[in-house]
Amino acid sequence: MPARPSVLALCLHLAATAGGLAHAEPCPPRDGAIFPSGDGVVVGFLGDEQAGALRLRMEARLRARLTPALRDRPRAIVLFSSGEAAIQNVAFVPDGLDVGVGDRVTFDGARWDPDNACQYVPNLIRKPGPMG
Repeated sequence: MPARPSVLALCLHLAATAGGLAHAEPCPPRDGAIFPSGDGVVVGFLGDEQAGALRLRMEARLRARLTPALRDRPRAIVLFSSGEAAIQNVAFVPDGLDVGVGDRVTFDGARWDPDNACQYVPNLIRKPGPMG
């Protein structure tokens, strides 16, 4: 039985065959939120391969690149409530902030990079969240 390709290899293939992120013309002006802000509990962290695969999927979906300053930051898996549903989302841990599994956090939702329309700023943990 042949070896199965990794998730990262599949995402690289999909990005390449979908035209990747090459822009033949300048990116259109974009501003505002991509995803809503929220708060929740850290339930885990993505590994390097999972983080790389997620980055490639998001870049292809948004047709924009992740802001380079955050590319190597840890990605926390945050469980939060939306109405009656519990949802897991990924939020980047900024430099200088230390969070662990079980910590309550507040995060800013992803948004277009105001300095570069071809980039986006991901969900970003901004501080420990409310206790409760």
